[in-house]
Amino acid sequence: MKTKILALMGAMTLTLSAVTTAAPPPARLDVILPQLEASITQAMRASGAPGMAIAVVQGNQIVYMKGFGLREAGKTAPVTTDTVFRVASVSKTFASTLAGILVDKQQLSWTDRLVDNVPNFALKSTANTQSLTLKNILSHTGGLPAHAYDNLIESNVPYETVLYRLREVNTSCPVGQCYGYQNVLYSAVSDVINTRTGKSFEEQLQDRLLTPLGMTNTSASLEGIMNNPNVAKPHVKHKNKWVSTAIKPAYYRVAPAGGINASIKDMANYLRAHMGHRPDVISPAVINAITTPVINTPTEIKKYHNVSWRRDRVTQAQYGLGWRIYTYAGREMLFHRGGLQGYRAEIAYLPDEQIGIVTLWNSGAQVSDTLVPTFFDLYLGLPKKNWVQAAGNK
Repeated sequence: MKTKILALMGAMTLTLSAVTTAAPPPARLDVILPQLEASITQAMRASGAPGMAIAVVQGNQIVYMKGFGLREAGKTAPVTTDTVFRVASVSKTFASTLAGILVDKQQLSWTDRLVDNVPNFALKSTANTQSLTLKNILSHTGGLPAHAYDNLIESNVPYETVLYRLREVNTSCPVGQCYGYQNVLYSAVSDVINTRTGKSFEEQLQDRLLTPLGMTNTSASLEGIMNNPNVAKPHVKHKNKWVSTAIKPAYYRVAPAGGINASIKDMANYLRAHMGHRPDVISPAVINAITTPVINTPTEIKKYHNVSWRRDRVTQAQYGLGWRIYTYAGREMLFHRGGLQGYRAEIAYLPDEQIGIVTLWNSGAQVSDTLVPTFFDLYLGLPKKNWVQAAGNK
């Protein structure tokens, strides 16, 4: 952690011109990146996935960025670096980053209580209602069972109605004492932002993050993706083939948890900022705050039966504020995955090594989980394992 803090403090001296003047990447990337691309080709061939996009960032440089396949199966339009995908739960990193920026600007506090910002809010436990803070919301330590009332969001029940109904849910533990992954409660960060700043989550996101980082293809609404001419359509499996389907509105109702749309070019710039190279937008203090562990999540190593790299490579799993903190082959990894019907996304970086990767897919192909470990294994020189083959062709 100390190494990470020093690296981020040093990044404060960087300017935008550093993007073009930084030293070239190590020669070994000349070997690693072709091997990574071969794995992408293998993954797409094995799964029949229609399309994907990927970016690799080293320090302040985007060293690899490319689109593969098609925006829509059966059509001819290719995936480009400007093609927009849904990033699903990777949206949570945007919400926590925005909250951190507003805390840094003294417009919010991590100890702001939700009940003070949403007067009619209540949980089944009076004690939990009174003690629930912004930090608890963003770390999934609100005392609720995992995925509380996601089914209502998926049934298009309005967010405000679902948030009110959280008072019906049995408590799992006192606030701050256990981990329960949330989408509805997580999105209450938008209510705190609105009450405290007088602007909506979407407005603050645009002003504080998207515009300063030049993320021109990123939005947080159904309209944002529907109005973009370069969109990767979602795909689902039907009779062993990927077929396009409609973009569902459900999780745009909880935008901080799952409503961000972005291109790989925008996500590469976003990752570069999180690695400490846009301190004018995301300060070292913000990065440290959101990537400091809050709660242990050991089930993340055992839970995903089809994601064997977590069992084989990850020895410790924790959650900060909108970010997972893994120990990957002895190194600290910051990570988040996202999945909605027809889309998968992953973002990961090793802060001490200053290397990171983002992948976006327009299908639920199981192999979407294999490129992060493939790349880091290559980069770190770990024993070779074919994660793509291990995932099969689903």
